[in-house]
Amino acid sequence: MPLLCLIFPAVCANAQSDAVEQILKQAIGRHQSGDIEGAIEAYRKYLASRPDSPIALSNLGAAYARVARYEDAIAQYRHALKVQPGNTPVELNLGLAYYKTGRKELAAGILEKVHRARSAGFRQSLQGMTNPYGEGRASQKIVEVLTTSPLSLDLLMKTRVSASKA
Repeated sequence: MPLLCLIFPAVCANAQSDAVEQILKQAIGRHQSGDIEGAIEAYRKYLASRPDSPIALSNLGAAYARVARYEDAIAQYRHALKVQPGNTPVELNLGLAYYKTGRKELAAGILEKVHRARSAGFRQSLQGMTNPYGEGRASQKIVEVLTTSPLSLDLLMKTRVSASKA
């Protein structure tokens, strides 16, 4: 019996952990299949057990952004960055969410930081990222420009500065 008592908690903990991870897999599957409301529900359920999971926080932010709940998206991205500072793809999404809410100065500051942090690995992650904003071709073009032209974001920022002075 003592051996069973020692083994049972470990078995129990593993089963519970597997069940929680299944929730995340379910959330991701729903997100990828376009069931955004179902994904939001599943990410929230997962985060109830793992409140500081940067993957779930970022994905929940992307799901919120997809249904134009930008303030909720911003909150999730900010939490993800507190847990995992310097996560450039999350910073990019945060900048885009600020842009969508009309807070262009905040967006520009974050996007400038993203631009400075840009590396070959980051360009690859941009090329492979899913578009949380559901804007199809236009967003694909933005990703293409950001990943192929080293001056493109510089030009975008100069345009922003010129427009804000006008």
